[in-house]
Amino acid sequence: MVWRPVPKINGLKKVKVILCLLPLFCQEPLQATNFDPSLTFAPRWVDSGWGGRGISYGGGSYVSLQLSGSRSIMVTQDGVNWSTVYVSADSSHRVGGCAYDGTRWLSVVMGGVGPLSYLLFYQSLDGAMSWQAVEGVSTPSTLMTHTGDFLYAGGSWVLSSSAGIWTSSDGVNWTDRSVPGVGGLSLGYGNGVLV
Repeated sequence: MVWRPVPKINGLKKVKVILCLLPLFCQEPLQATNFDPSLTFAPRWVDSGWGGRGISYGGGSYVSLQLSGSRSIMVTQDGVNWSTVYVSADSSHRVGGCAYDGTRWLSVVMGGVGPLSYLLFYQSLDGAMSWQAVEGVSTPSTLMTHTGDFLYAGGSWVLSSSAGIWTSSDGVNWTDRSVPGVGGLSLGYGNGVLV
């Protein structure tokens, strides 16, 4: 995997981005009830006080992270009935991202504060309903900072953090793929391209 900076045009970096924003967790979260071009939505109450961010899908489960950072996630199989699931038993941990590789869910969890912060990884083999710590993870100290995004793309786990970009084929051994001066990125994958 090779990362290349976006070229500058007239001194500005330009990126063509298409955004589709749906208010999935607000006062009244919405759920798509069909996927034809006229999309029909129905309000669904998830949990009072729940502020979700992002939804990932895999293995029959949808997973949403807490907006403010928490050790818990919300999980549903039908988009209607949501359950709070604790990834870590430690109340000081914060889930930074969850992704699915076709077999298991992997979650990156942040612990500590400031220069003492660190990352842990947890996995789930049962549709994100229970989580176990991944043992023997090799993460360089520079990775142990706030996460930007986390996903599974083209056979590799990809994590962006404030320190750079990291990949792993097994979720245990991580390799620095950083571009100097770039960190905390949002990532997207489709059609064989990671952006």
